Amino acid sequence: MSRRLLCSCIVIGLLLAIPAVAVAHGTSKTVTAWGKVVRYESIDQNGGGMGMGDLYAGTNALSAKRGGASNGALEWVATIVRQNMPGGMEYRSVEWRFAWKGASLVATGLFEADQGVQPHSHLVQTLFVTGGAGAYFGARGSVTATTINKTDRKYVFHLVGIEPQP
Repeated sequence: MSRRLLCSCIVIGLLLAIPAVAVAHGTSKTVTAWGKVVRYESIDQNGGGMGMGDLYAGTNALSAKRGGASNGALEWVATIVRQNMPGGMEYRSVEWRFAWKGASLVATGLFEADQGVQPHSHLVQTLFVTGGAGAYFGARGSVTATTINKTDRKYVFHLVGIEPQP
């Protein structure tokens, strides 16, 4: 076999193998969850009113449909990183942990919210999914969060890289 033919066979083999390897390394999935605020706390660390570096933390009950029975929880913490933005808004650096029976996801990013209070303005924002466990092991992607009102949220996850578990 000539070198030219051998090289061509190798290149064709690699081109055929790469998509198969990519598929073998996880699947993709879109998941929707609805949240209802259960607990919301402001943590004024220096006693001078909510400002840069102060924290918010809370828990949301999750369900598969709006107003449905709870099937999971979102636990989160947010740090104020910018205030006095137009419209009375602020940026918060957030970490969210979504947990369901046998599965969890972690998301992080910057979140725009009503300054000094629980978010209630209708906003649609996207954060990064940085990991998953259980049924979502290896997941990465994004979660788009819609603030519907002071207590209701909608989360749409676009996940890739989910690894099958033995």
